[in-house]
Amino acid sequence: MQIDIRGKVNEKKLAYNNSLLPLFEAIVNSIHAIEEDSATSTGIIKVNIIRDGQQKLELDESQVLPNISDFEIRDNGIGFNSENYESFNYAHSTYKFSKGGKGVGRFTWLRAFKYAQIESRFKENGVWHLRKFNFEPTKSGIERHTLQEVNTTQERYTIVKLKGLKDDYIKWCNSNPEDIALKIIEHCFVYFLDDNCPRIIINDEGNEIVVNDLFNLYTKGQV
Repeated sequence: MQIDIRGKVNEKKLAYNNSLLPLFEAIVNSIHAIEEDSATSTGIIKVNIIRDGQQKLELDESQVLPNISDFEIRDNGIGFNSENYESFNYAHSTYKFSKGGKGVGRFTWLRAFKYAQIESRFKENGVWHLRKFNFEPTKSGIERHTLQEVNTTQERYTIVKLKGLKDDYIKWCNSNPEDIALKIIEHCFVYFLDDNCPRIIINDEGNEIVVNDLFNLYTKGQV
């Protein structure tokens, strides 16, 4: 990256009651990636909730859900091709300006989480590639970057792992998956109004919520 990422992260404030904003930003990025080139298949975004100790959710109403430690967001959008990766490398990229993107949302990832891991398989110039890198609060930001050609006929994907929710944000992070789904609807409401909105699924250790279905249930088709 072209700036000191540690300084940029410190500059980007994130209120504790906005602890889910990094997740929302990652989901919106996935929506944009699917919009950019979704002809190959139906847009799908899957959000995996990772909890402390990977405990099974066999809890009764009197028990408290284990704290959330990580989020994993997987989509089948266009992926981190050369153009998108270059855009990621600029702090205030205007690449998604037409979609309302300011190019700084990913810095919220590092305010609430220790680091992010990105893995993306995509097709560029007729060749399949696999790109992996970490986004960390270091001077350069990009760490452990690898790019290789892969022989595959499988579909493209991008996985963003938000790793290690910081202690100050854990106590503010709503751990109920249905509440998280409702917050996603609130933040991404305009996208759910589109008939082509990707199917967004929350997986909480085997328990799944289809956020689009919840949106339709609460709006009852009145929007």
